[in-house]
Amino acid sequence: MKKISIVLLLLLATFCLHAQDYSISFAGTGESASVGSVTVENLTKVTSITLSGTEILHLVGTSTGLNPITGDIDKALHIYPNPMTENSIVEFVATAPGMTNIELFDITGKRIAVTQNRLIIARHSYVISGLQTGIYTIRINSDTYNYTGKLVSNGSPGKEVRISYIGNNAIQVTAQKLKSATAEKTMQYTNGDLLKITGISGNYSTIIMDVPTASKTITFTFIACTDADGNNYPVVKIGDQWWMAENLKTTSYKDGSPIPLVPDYNTWKDLKTPGYCWFNNDTFYKNTYGALYNWLTVNTGKLAPTGWHVPSDAEWTVLTTFLGYEDIAGGKMKETGTTHWKATNTGATNSSGFTGLPGGYRDYNGHYNDLADRAVFWSTSDANTGDAWLRELHYSFNYVNRFDWYQVHGYSVRCIKNDINYPAEPMVTTAAATNISQTAATSGGNVTSQGSSAVTVRGVCWSTSSAPTIAGSHTTDGTGTGSFSSSITGLTANTPYFVRAYAKNSVGTTYGNEVTFTTPINLNSPTLTTTALTNISQTTATSGGNVTSQGSSAVTARGVCWSTLSAPTIAGSHTSDGTGTGSFTSSLTGLTANTPYFVRAYATNSVGTSYGNEVTFTTTANFPNCGTVIDADGNVYHTVTIGTQCWMVENLKTTKYNDGTAIPLVTDDTAWAGLTTPGYCWYNNDKLTYGNTYGALYNWYTVNTGKLCPAGWHIPSDAEWTTLTTFLGGESVAGGKMKEAGTTHWASLNTGANNSSGFTALPAGYRASDGTFSGIGDYGYWWSSTKRNTSNAWNRVLFYNFFGVERYNYPKQYGFSVRCVRD
Repeated sequence: MKKISIVLLLLLATFCLHAQDYSISFAGTGESASVGSVTVENLTKVTSITLSGTEILHLVGTSTGLNPITGDIDKALHIYPNPMTENSIVEFVATAPGMTNIELFDITGKRIAVTQNRLIIARHSYVISGLQTGIYTIRINSDTYNYTGKLVSNGSPGKEVRISYIGNNAIQVTAQKLKSATAEKTMQYTNGDLLKITGISGNYSTIIMDVPTASKTITFTFIACTDADGNNYPVVKIGDQWWMAENLKTTSYKDGSPIPLVPDYNTWKDLKTPGYCWFNNDTFYKNTYGALYNWLTVNTGKLAPTGWHVPSDAEWTVLTTFLGYEDIAGGKMKETGTTHWKATNTGATNSSGFTGLPGGYRDYNGHYNDLADRAVFWSTSDANTGDAWLRELHYSFNYVNRFDWYQVHGYSVRCIKNDINYPAEPMVTTAAATNISQTAATSGGNVTSQGSSAVTVRGVCWSTSSAPTIAGSHTTDGTGTGSFSSSITGLTANTPYFVRAYAKNSVGTTYGNEVTFTTPINLNSPTLTTTALTNISQTTATSGGNVTSQGSSAVTARGVCWSTLSAPTIAGSHTSDGTGTGSFTSSLTGLTANTPYFVRAYATNSVGTSYGNEVTFTTTANFPNCGTVIDADGNVYHTVTIGTQCWMVENLKTTKYNDGTAIPLVTDDTAWAGLTTPGYCWYNNDKLTYGNTYGALYNWYTVNTGKLCPAGWHIPSDAEWTTLTTFLGGESVAGGKMKEAGTTHWASLNTGANNSSGFTALPAGYRASDGTFSGIGDYGYWWSSTKRNTSNAWNRVLFYNFFGVERYNYPKQYGFSVRCVRD
């Protein structure tokens, strides 16, 4: 009997090691005492759960059956309390209606109790009582689902073993009310699992790495980490250092001034001043990987959020030393898995919570490299003239690589919180505007920290543009920390304003968050709107307005005013179109061809002149041409003379050769991929959406028939394309002169586009040799009639983010646009 008891105790001990039942609650301190939400990621099991800050995280290690349940852990088998004394509750979800057996077995496998019920789809509860000391197995099975779990009993001798159905309502167990489903959430957990726990409270986000071994309260220290753009970053404490747990993505310095965005390759290559970019010049990567900055941006000392700084080489060493030195620190710093990192992501555990992400880099030639392969972070420490120290994480190793490299490269940035010895600017917030009148308002701020030296001046600054500074209008409202009030004067009625508090110490000037307000309209002035432009030509257009209120006196003059600059007034060009309220029409004359204009309606009474909303338009171009041309389908094309050549202004969209025979339409991807004969298509096989604007896409076999252009016209040769770009100043600048201006069709930024040639290039994208479509809005590809070799032919490409023209050769199966040039 003694031997059996020892074995039972060993089994009980072993089971308790694997069937833990921990309750984790959450609290906040620092900038906030409340916790809004918590996300828990089990990095060992690769699972996650989100709960409110007031809910309890219930970590359980219960086995979930013969056929394990997948999906929501709340649908698994729950047994509690476990171990039990008097009784225990068994909860599970019946996933289909029907008869269900609930059986109880002792450690020898003998069935000691059973009950059977016909259940509906719902969560059901049973109470088990009367068990003696021991380990028991609970089996729940039906035709469609099975659960199995273990139950440990501390003993209740002399009672009958019972399994009793109690429905789905809250119940009493040993005189204690069970927690409701809304008070806690359950997560599967095995002792030793690493949890990444992120607490959020408003703008604050703090990460804690933990391996729970008992029930407890986790307290998040919330710390402000907000950049000048308003981006909020999660933070994590590693040793004695506080680190950002995401890559920096600000486009502004902490003083609110913009950091130069440098998408162009040649500009980046020669850059000797601060600059940043997004990987591949695509903001798609912004939120995940942050921005890439050259070291000159880091060296301004203004890049990090207020209260933070870019770490020195020595501070990086403090981090890696705490994590076990550089040989193994990389694995502890890398985000786990291969969602962002390339396989195999060697050694990645993220046990530090640093959550390193592989944002790649931009080299000194402007090229982008190694997204998903490596994460490279700047330090503030220069190594020698032209180089600075960095830290690198790589998918293929678990160490941290320390090296120095070119300061002109673009790398990621992580920031570290200032300590008491770090020279720091003040920290200040801006108060909302109140007492707003037509000419004045009240704001102010709160200096929450003086930084590393006393605040010598504080106040607010304002402007009609975002990010005002003390170089413009500002107040002076005392010194030191604490709250202050500011009077803003000299404002203009019916005008939006931007306001920021500021505080200055010996280190520098810090600005608070930006607030906005609009002064009220002068009710004594007329109220009116501006009519959209119509009948736009090279030299004239039609607009007008509607005076909806004359104000406190009669409207004695009204009309529109216009200029090539924003906010035109009657001091410049304007019309006179009657008096009084109501709608009116205005004729704009004396305009210049191919020029953008700004227009506002105006109305004047005895108090003054009011202006309507501003509208814009561009006059039509006045380019020399050689008439129009008609294709075999009857489509009419405009033309433009550029140098000695006459070009079509639109992309070709004919479905017939110039002899009237049909060009094969090929919509199927597989059929397109196998073509070695002529064929055409519409982008995304959607003529209605894309055909009239962007034209058709033709493979080179269609071009090579010599019958694609209207009679008297032909596909330009490679040499004729070169004649065009040479006339326009060479390939490095010709693209901007050829692209349609604006972003109606081209993607932002549409770098350098002014269409000064009249070519009016549109970004029709392309169809690849596998039949897929891509690039609409981003790129324009045009065939030449010149083949390069058996498989490829020469073409020209224009890009939305580049003002040059690229000369490439692509496989003849590709589908590109066509422009014709006159014989």
